[in-house]
Parts: sequence; C-alpha cells; structure tokens
Amino acid sequence: MKYYEIPFAAIAEIPVQGIEALKTRFTDILEKHSGKILHVEYLGVRDLAYKVKKQSKARFFLISVEVGTGFPMDITKYFRINESILRYQVYNVESVNKKPSAILTDLLKTPEYLGTEEEKAYSNIFAAKSN
Repeated sequence: MKYYEIPFAAIAEIPVQGIEALKTRFTDILEKHSGKILHVEYLGVRDLAYKVKKQSKARFFLISVEVGTGFPMDITKYFRINESILRYQVYNVESVNKKPSAILTDLLKTPEYLGTEEEKAYSNIFAAKSN
C-alpha cells in the first residue's frame, strides 16, 4: 500500500450536494483499489492568483489516502473529466502527517473560518469517512 496526498480546488459555487457526489465517486475509486482516507482538510474558499476556467475563487481540500497501485491513474482521470474541479495534484508521500497543515493552522486562528453553517457543511463532508 502506498500513501498519497491529493490537494484539489473545486469551483467556489459548487453546492454541498456537488461535493457529496464528488466524495461518493472518490470513495468508490478508493474502495476499488482497497484504500482508505487517512486525513482530510477543508481549507475554505480562497482567491486565485489568476482566473482558472473563468473562476477567480475556489474551494480547497487536501485529502491523504492509503491505497494500492492504479489509484493515481483512476483519480486523475476522474478529476480531469469533472468540470467542478479546477486544479488537482496527486503526490506519492512516504508517510501521512495527520497534524493540521500550515495553511489550516493559520486559518484556525481567524474567527471567520467555518463561521457559517454552509462552510461547516463543506468541512464535514469528507470528515465522516476519515479517521
């Protein structure tokens, strides 16, 4: 089994149902390769440095998984055809760090982070499946 970190940016206007559908497909691909989600971070809506697919804002997620071979190719194929995903990257890592990332640590210091019920809903979507 290998460890992967997958940061991705989805369009900011994507509804909660759209992220739930993305999670369902993501977990289907993960289960197909006998994998599991180890760590999830929702980094909120952030401004992009430049427009990507006519979008100036995006919702950022970071997911760490443990999975067998073949997964990177399948998840890349799915992200490539999904119009809601603006950018993504699949990294092979030696081990998964379950501590909050530097970006999330800074976000947690701000009172606006997860201030609305909608933002809390986005952060909890993947969290139900992670350990």
